[in-house]
Amino acid sequence: VAWTDAELHVSRVDTEGKTKWSSKGVTAGVFDHRARLVATPDDGVAVAASLASGDGRSIRVVAINAAGVVLLDKTIKAKWPVIVSGLTTAPTGLVLTGQATKAPNVARPWALLLNASGSKLLEKTTDEDGQWASALTTQTGLVVADRRLVDGVGQLRLLGTDGAGNEAWAEQYGTKGASLSLASVDALVSWPNGELALLGVADTGLDKRIHVVRTDPWGHASCAAAGGCAAKDGIACADLNPCTLDACDGVGGCTHKAAANFAVCGVGKV
Repeated sequence: VAWTDAELHVSRVDTEGKTKWSSKGVTAGVFDHRARLVATPDDGVAVAASLASGDGRSIRVVAINAAGVVLLDKTIKAKWPVIVSGLTTAPTGLVLTGQATKAPNVARPWALLLNASGSKLLEKTTDEDGQWASALTTQTGLVVADRRLVDGVGQLRLLGTDGAGNEAWAEQYGTKGASLSLASVDALVSWPNGELALLGVADTGLDKRIHVVRTDPWGHASCAAAGGCAAKDGIACADLNPCTLDACDGVGGCTHKAAANFAVCGVGKV
């Protein structure tokens, strides 16, 4: 992916580095942040990036099929000025994650769910400091990853949501002692049974090291063969009630907390 002041250029190459197709001249505006690229289920690609507009709320989303044909080229307005730092596919379309500036010097984690035509399905932020650096879809909702400072030491965090973006669970991962601080979130992947792996970089002050955390579907760090939740499939705790937040308690039991301010649950609904 490359861009000029007025154009976005996307090329696909084979394993030998030969160009299979190149889509040039897609009107994209001026990027103010590095473009994010993800492979799509139709063997194509999608690209998303923040644009340098007057209010900082514009996001450009482009989808290209396996033959290099542009299927979608759309500018979307976020509710707040945003920086896009993550892009993943979802059953309904695309999920963008990053950071929203809700007020001067007030940066918050942010996520946007789009359908296949680029229309908004959900836009979500929280009241915490930080940035959702990466995200993926699960059998029951979303999992987002970020880095947080705890007493001056960087730690990685996973946060699981239901299908409407309500927080269902959150887990934080650090290292023993303050001499090793986690500096970044670089990748988040999942297995078919819902288990997760989070990749980051740890800074010792003298060098940087790869740091990997493997968890069950609810963020409990454990070996795949240990722990009650590690033995459960990712949808094992789903009660099919849209007004509850389903999770595993870490020892094999399911929890179903009432979802606060859940848009689906109005008066008379449970």
